[in-house]
Amino acid sequence: MVDEVVEVFKEVAQISDVKKAKILNVALNEQSGCQDVAVQVLWSSRNLTSLERSYTSTDYLVQGEKVISFLPVPVNKNVELSQTSATGKWTALVVTSEKNQEEQQVIVLNQDSSMKTFDLKASEKHGKW
Repeated sequence: MVDEVVEVFKEVAQISDVKKAKILNVALNEQSGCQDVAVQVLWSSRNLTSLERSYTSTDYLVQGEKVISFLPVPVNKNVELSQTSATGKWTALVVTSEKNQEEQQVIVLNQDSSMKTFDLKASEKHGKW
């Protein structure tokens, strides 16, 4: 039972929270006659590995009922490496913990701003992800 609860908690922790959002621009789309709205959202996710909060910024373009999402950008001064997949749906980051500079995590961001984290030290110790 405890294992099931822990797994559910880990799944829920991957869901990001909106911390703030702002409208960047509103412009008339001459083709559709509707307003195009550019929005920037700051997302917060719980990093279960380091027990710290991780933040990403994602831009969206709202065109009528269509929403275009751009890749999330980390808002973290401790990003050492970053790589985006060829499809543009995933971004992997190597991040040093703010609390302990010896700890590093790999953070994988999905285009929908969900996040998974992996502790590199634990992976080395156990030999698996």
